Amino acid sequence: MKKPRTLTREIWQRWTANDDPNISQLMQIGIRGLSYSSYRRALQSFDQVIEMAPEFAEGWNRRATLYYHIKEYRGSIDDIKQTLRLEPRHFGAWSGLGLISVAQDNYSGALAAFKKACRSTPTYPTFAAMSRNSKTGSGVRTKKTRSR
Repeated sequence: MKKPRTLTREIWQRWTANDDPNISQLMQIGIRGLSYSSYRRALQSFDQVIEMAPEFAEGWNRRATLYYHIKEYRGSIDDIKQTLRLEPRHFGAWSGLGLISVAQDNYSGALAAFKKACRSTPTYPTFAAMSRNSKTGSGVRTKKTRSR
């Protein structure tokens, strides 16, 4: 049996993969931009991905992640909803919704989102821990603070 982190990595690779080399290149540019806080460049790349491949869930999810980083929570939530329409088991999108809920002090919303993330990937321990602690916000708030 594969380790949970290995399974998770494989799922992310499948979600990020695209048969169109132009989409793949734009995704890599966007992901790199996001990693280096080059948000304008990342946004341009993800916007192009979404325009060229609106049925590609990971394009929406990565733009949602970018919006979360710049605290554009409404845009992030809208893109998460689109991600989940295309891929209802997208635990990254559910987790992102949970993190936004925490940022907005909506711990019941965070708990619901993290539980859905856990249902999508029950072997991933981080979501289980976040879900257990989000009733009070204690564990979730600590995670949020550390990730800054």
